[in-house]
This record gives sequence, C-alpha cells and structure tokens, in this order.
Amino acid sequence: MRPTEKIKRLFVKSNVTVSSEVDDEMIRDAFLAFKKYKKNSAAIQPNIWRIIMKSRITKVSGVAVITIGIIGLFVFFGNGQSTLYSQVMRGLESARTIYNVVKIYQDGKWETYYEVLYDREKGVREVGYPSNRYHIRIDDGVFLWHYTPGDDFVVRSKSIGSTFHIGHLVSGKWPQGKSVRNPDGDKVVDGVQCQMYYYTNPENTEDLRLWVEKVEEKKFLRSWESNCRDDNGRWKPSKKGSIEYNMSIDQSVFSADFGPNVKIVDADQILSERLGLDNAIFTRKIMGLVFAVHRLERSKDDLIYVSCSLRPLEESIQQFGAIQLNHGEKVYGNMELFSISDGKICFPYKKCRLLQMRYNGIEAKSWILVPRETWSRGSSELDLGVVVFSRDKLKKQRIEQGKPENREFKPMVTLSLPDKLTQVNTMISYAYSEAEMFNPITKVYLCVADTELHYQIKPFNDVSETEFMQSINIALEQLKKDQY
Repeated sequence: MRPTEKIKRLFVKSNVTVSSEVDDEMIRDAFLAFKKYKKNSAAIQPNIWRIIMKSRITKVSGVAVITIGIIGLFVFFGNGQSTLYSQVMRGLESARTIYNVVKIYQDGKWETYYEVLYDREKGVREVGYPSNRYHIRIDDGVFLWHYTPGDDFVVRSKSIGSTFHIGHLVSGKWPQGKSVRNPDGDKVVDGVQCQMYYYTNPENTEDLRLWVEKVEEKKFLRSWESNCRDDNGRWKPSKKGSIEYNMSIDQSVFSADFGPNVKIVDADQILSERLGLDNAIFTRKIMGLVFAVHRLERSKDDLIYVSCSLRPLEESIQQFGAIQLNHGEKVYGNMELFSISDGKICFPYKKCRLLQMRYNGIEAKSWILVPRETWSRGSSELDLGVVVFSRDKLKKQRIEQGKPENREFKPMVTLSLPDKLTQVNTMISYAYSEAEMFNPITKVYLCVADTELHYQIKPFNDVSETEFMQSINIALEQLKKDQY
C-alpha cells in the first residue's frame, strides 16, 4: 500500500484523542543537552542554519527540521561528532514531508498511540489515540488549533512552531548516550535495507533499537523499537515507531477549517484578560518565577476574594524550555497562600480554596479569606502570606546550587483593599465563571468542601454552579466558627 493510501485509511478509520501528557520533557532535555554540546561543536552550525534558511514558514517549519535532528537524533546518536550524526542531519535537511506513526504495547497488543504529518510548506498535524474521542492538533505556522470533532468550539492559540510537534518523531524520555552499530540486526524496512543501531540506558532497564537507511551521504531514521523491564526484571515491549519521508500528503489535512458552526475560543486572549501581567494588581519575581495578584475584592463582613498566578520568567523558559502541549501536569513552580507557619498563626485570616488550573507552565488559583478574631474590623490592608515551591528542572537546579527549594514570605506583599464592597455569592459566581472560561483550553478543578472542611478536588465538568455555591457557603460558615 502506498504511503498516501495508508495515511488516508488511518484518518478515515480514526477514533482517537490526544493524551493528557505530551513528551515535552524529553524534548526539553534534548534541547538542553544540545545547547551544551553546541558550545563545543561549531562545525555543524552552518549546516543547521542552512536548514533554517531553506524553510519558508518563518520561525515555524524551519525549526521543525532542526528539531528532528536535535531531538530525534541527538539523544540516540551521541554528541554529533560522528559521521553517522552528520549523515542523518543531511537526510533530515532534505526531507520535504514526513509521516510518523508511534504505537504502544498495551494488554498484550500493539495500539496506535499517535501520528504526525509534517510538510515543510504547510506545518504539522498531530493525531493521538490513547482514549476514545478523536482529537486533532494543527499548527499552520500562525496558529495552533486544538479540536475534537463533535464539539462546537475549537481552541486557538499562537503557533508554538513545530519544535514540540516534531518531537513525536521519537517517543519517551531516553537517557543521552551513544548507540552502537549492530550489523546482525540489519533488516529491510518498507522495502529498503536498513542498518541497526542499539542503545541501552546505564541502569539496563530500557533499550532502544533503531534502523537507519543509507542513501549516498545521507541516512534516514526509518524505524525504532523500545523495550523496558517489568516488575520481575523481564524485558517487555514498550513502544515502536515508523517514519516515512517525502511522500505526497493531502494538503487539506493542514487546513484549520472546522465548519461554520464551530466557534473559536481564543486561548491567548483569555489568558491575557484574566491572567495578564500587564494589568495585574501586583507582581514579584522570585526564584526564576513571577508571582502575580490579579483580582482582589472584599465583602461587607470582611471576607476577601483573591486570585493569583505563578509562571516562569522568560529567562527560565530560555534555560529550561517552554512547557507546552500538556494539560497542566508540569510547572516550574507552584504556590499556596498561608496564615499558619510552624504551628503559629502569622496572619489574621483563614482560607477557603476555590479553584486551580495550569496551562503552559502557568498556575492559577483563587481563594476566599475569612477573618480571624484578631482581624481589625474594616481594615484597609491585607498582608498576604505566600509560599512558593520550585518544581521540575528549576527545583533540580536550585538543589544543585545549594539554594532553598521553597521560600515562605511573611508577607509577600501588603495590598490595599478596595473600598467597593462585593457580595460573597458574586465572588463565588465569578470564580465559577472563570473556571468555565478556562475549561475549554485546559483542565480546571474546583474545590468542593463539606461541613467538616474536607475538600474534594473535582473537575469543572463534574460540578454545577449550584453545588459549588452551596459548598463554598457552607465552608465559609464553618470557617467563621472554627477557632484555629
């Protein structure tokens, strides 16, 4: 069957969705390694920049081809100083289109995990298969589109380039190291003779086999298989992938036409309006992160609504890589308000959590603060206690540098409370409406409490506004009575 026929057949038969976690950490690891390597290997720089200049989708598809080389091959073929690396780079440089399929071994059988279609002129289309609903990502060089057929909306954000998409040419997070040539494993892949290379991680818990086609002075990664050890130490299949190059691709698959009745949800606009730093009440840079207060209200009985966010500084993103294409599982830091530290009351309020969400490395939370007896009635200021936690690569760096992983601020800032009074139910309704606005673009969780202040973190779709309103009001009444 010709590649174009296989592509068409797969899309027609698709009943899929994108997974909740994309292997972006693997991508960032590879980039960090490449940046270190780049300082000592100027020899291949002209070749890399030639790849950029050959691409016509500025800052998007040009980066894609580079990313294939850096991510898909640097991890597998070593530090780039070998002949194999330069040959593979030349092969990637010549690729006009790419079709990649990755499968995962589950319940004793292989299942399609995701597919990537790449066209140097058009962009990238991804399709994932981990659950039952069909989900598509398209990056056309201007916008990134997320769409689930059957929904009445499509989420649009600015293009992130093909960097993160083309990372799907390989799958999983593999330790860096040099693979070994194994002629005994050579085989024919899609009608062409391929050379085998083999890699095992230092712990001998994961291995990787790659088959590379040689065409004159170029080489193309055509197929790979990975294995891992089970709980009993036995090897078992994990994932495998196949890559085809320079086939014809129906250009319509890169079209962002989702039908006349599908509304566009502008993720960037929502973030700018609700969590933008330019219109924040307060911002502070700390530990490679930015803490911000976005909304502050108070009621007639001195209950205070506060909405905050935490995100990495641009320097941190440049150093560690952006966190993209995931549903909030990863951040470089998270935060919490507090009023008690080391068993001692620091601030005259208690807190009732409302919502939390993460999107592209940004964490957002909101609370209603309940005054203690020591609170000065009608006070015009709020001392906000905040603890900031470093996470992921930022945390690792701080540990290596001997710096504290977390920092507690007593207070972070003293805020002037607004003169205008807001009803408590209006505060709660606003929190719910904010969750409703964020829900199409990321996973949003609401904090639902019972009379004993046992909080349940529930997805937004599982909580009605009535339930949320009743739950928070009950929690607030209980907090007012509690003496701690």
